Amino acid sequence: MKKIFHLIAVTISLVLLVGCISNNLGDEKSMNLKIDGIEQITVSTQTTGQKQDVIIEKEKFEDLISKLNSYSLKEITDEKDKGWQYLIKIEKKGGGEITLISFMDNKVKVNDIVYEVRDYNIDDFSYLFE
Repeated sequence: MKKIFHLIAVTISLVLLVGCISNNLGDEKSMNLKIDGIEQITVSTQTTGQKQDVIIEKEKFEDLISKLNSYSLKEITDEKDKGWQYLIKIEKKGGGEITLISFMDNKVKVNDIVYEVRDYNIDDFSYLFE
């Protein structure tokens, strides 16, 4: 009888643990940006002292979009915008959609939605300004 009780307790514990893990992972997503139709990407930074703006060469679009899509994001409620390290402006052809992405420590704001971002390092985009 004790074995059955322990087996049931272990099974319930495992089910709860798996449920908690899958629930936390389910909240994370990617920026899911598409390279199709991008006309221009401008990256600005304040990490070098004075503000710098760089227009990215079309040959580097794929690498930059891939890096942006690699981050794991979890939507959060954050009323406080405090400074930014990098501001990325993606413009579509024909004056269409504009996507604004601003990185702030462990947060990123994509248009008007704020996310907690994992795997972000403040130096991730510094190579664009060399």
